[in-house]
Amino acid sequence: MGQSSVQQVVENLFAAVARGDAAAAGELYAEDPVFRMAGVPRHLGGVVEGRVAIAADIAQRPPSKLEVRQIFADGDNACAVVKRTGPVTATQTFRGSDREFTTYECVVFKLDGGRIKEQTTYVNWLDAYVQAGLIDLAPLFD
Repeated sequence: MGQSSVQQVVENLFAAVARGDAAAAGELYAEDPVFRMAGVPRHLGGVVEGRVAIAADIAQRPPSKLEVRQIFADGDNACAVVKRTGPVTATQTFRGSDREFTTYECVVFKLDGGRIKEQTTYVNWLDAYVQAGLIDLAPLFD
């Protein structure tokens, strides 16, 4: 797959996610893809497998502003640097916050047949949690 085609798939994914179009995002994935959030355990949502499950995960996310700052590709691999602004959502095991955060993430993709086969996202979640008021750093400086 050409570099510009791989980049276009990645751009299309972020555009669909930003507008909350889980169906369009889901169509960009292979039948059996794997989404990983680096450093987040599987039982906390750090690994999502399958196109339907990934689309459902995207559908439940709150709206976020996503600014793709850079995409570079080599063969069927791509990496995107994205500025993300949005809330930290609550889960069954995490209280979340309605306060927005802004941070950067690096997302690494492997495509197969023009569709996303693997996606691993690297985010500095500590930065997001502090901005969202979920972690108080004051005790560290007393």
